[in-house]
Amino acid sequence: RGGGQRREQRVGAGGPALERRDAGDAEGLEALDHRGGLRSRDRPHFEKACQYAIHACEKLEQWQTSRLIYEKGADLGVRFPHYTAAAVMRTAAKAKQWAYAETLVDAALRDVKATGIINVNIALKVLGHAGQPERTRRLFDELPSRGLAPDRYTYTALMHAYALSGRHAEALELVGAMREAP
Repeated sequence: RGGGQRREQRVGAGGPALERRDAGDAEGLEALDHRGGLRSRDRPHFEKACQYAIHACEKLEQWQTSRLIYEKGADLGVRFPHYTAAAVMRTAAKAKQWAYAETLVDAALRDVKATGIINVNIALKVLGHAGQPERTRRLFDELPSRGLAPDRYTYTALMHAYALSGRHAEALELVGAMREAP
């Protein structure tokens, strides 16, 4: 098994072919020992396999599978990068699983410096769709104290939250401020 070899694997019965980036990652899916623990030598393969599977689930819009992989991986001590957690958040939001998406928002906001403005924008959008414009605004107002500057996507997410809740005047007030954003 040479590292870096490319191959394809079918997902589901007759599902679309998804590219496996490294043939060695397939070993990661079989890295669990008989007690359900993770052998230390297999951890890197397992973590990559989980990340690839979560991103594949996002493309296939399979939120339950994405959630299962994310939670099982976390139970086994996998520390997912912020972009993988964002993929699970987006997948749950697309499936209109707002309660679960909000738990992921909370997790993403614990370390907002590491997640960056992109994940904050995703979190704002999820909160807006979940019908929580006040919470969306509070998070928006906290950004400078967290060391982040809102960009035009941040303003758009807040405006969208207001519009979804019928607060159109407040959404329009943000247009001027948005023009000055980077």
